Amino acid sequence: MIQVDGGGHGQIVVGGRDMSKLVRGFMLTSEVGKAPLLVLSTTIRERVSAGVDVHAVLDTETTAALVALGWTPPETATGGASDG
Repeated sequence: MIQVDGGGHGQIVVGGRDMSKLVRGFMLTSEVGKAPLLVLSTTIRERVSAGVDVHAVLDTETTAALVALGWTPPETATGGASDG
C-alpha cells in the first residue's frame, strides 16, 4: 500500500510492514499489456566500508519487508537462512 499527500509525505507498507522510514522515494510506471512496475529508492546503502571484515545481519522487520518484495536471504555459514 502506498499513500501520498502531494507534499512529499506519505506511507509505504510492504507485506504488512511500514517501510516509510526506509524509503526516500518511489516511481510507479505502467504500460499497456505489461504488469505495473514499482521502483523503491531506499535509504539502505549499496556498499558500506568498515575497513575490516564485518558480519552484517538485517533486523527481522527489514528482512520481512525485503522478502515480501521477492528477495531471498542468503544461506548463513551454519546452513540456514539469516534470522535477522
